[in-house]
Amino acid sequence: MRRLLGSAIRVLVCALLLAVGLTTTARSLAHAEEPIRVYVFAGQSNMVGKDTSATDLARIAPKAVPSSSVLFWGPVADFPTSWGPLTAPTEIVQPRWHQGFGPEMGAGPLLSRMHPDSTIAIVKFAASGTSLYRDWNPSRRGGLYDRLIARVREAVGTLRATREASVDLAGFFWMQGEADSERLRAASAYEGNLARFVRSVRRDLRAPSLPFVFGRITDLRRDSDVHFQYSHVVRRGQAGVARNVANTFMVSTDDLERARAQRIHFSSRGTYDLGRRFVKPAYPL
Repeated sequence: MRRLLGSAIRVLVCALLLAVGLTTTARSLAHAEEPIRVYVFAGQSNMVGKDTSATDLARIAPKAVPSSSVLFWGPVADFPTSWGPLTAPTEIVQPRWHQGFGPEMGAGPLLSRMHPDSTIAIVKFAASGTSLYRDWNPSRRGGLYDRLIARVREAVGTLRATREASVDLAGFFWMQGEADSERLRAASAYEGNLARFVRSVRRDLRAPSLPFVFGRITDLRRDSDVHFQYSHVVRRGQAGVARNVANTFMVSTDDLERARAQRIHFSSRGTYDLGRRFVKPAYPL
């Protein structure tokens, strides 16, 4: 009898262990099937975070901490070499205080909340004072566009080589346009140039339906400020792209907090809030 009871117990234990093993394996496989979602951030100074300081984040987002579920191709966008947790500073060369961050710091946590079972991966390439008319023109060989595509491909390739999960390009965030508002020719061409930029990004990154979210620049006209006198023309072009190009989303930046008394660059809070605003139209919570 004891022998039979012992055998029954051993069979039961083996069955339980097998069930636990199968459940664990199923969970692991389900998690492995969740793709790593890659988001690209690009543009000019307000994407860089020209007037931000990483020390402000303790006040703006005191509960924000580095998370392994949000990766950044860095450690800083100026000299990216590897994937690691998204943490500020993400920019050290271009920001005024050399310890800045861009909208990625606001967007990353929200994207992670939307996909709690996925890893979020962020690639950033932005340059202050640059125009879509010239610097980001996809036809300009060796320009910023080519460097952007090369950076994204390298970052994605590294992920695919080092991670077991599949990798999906999930979204593109763009904050740019002030430089094109200085001259009428560039401002008038902005709608066509941005539409072509979107098509080129989707083609070259092999993501034909890639959601493209962009911030609408503020109307910077002033009688005493001739530098951005065609900002209203750029704004009109941006609205045209949002209206006519599929799967593009425009967000307003008019009410975001600005740095000190100037009107061009967002403050640390404004930059952080822009990142959160980026996420909502294309990826509502």
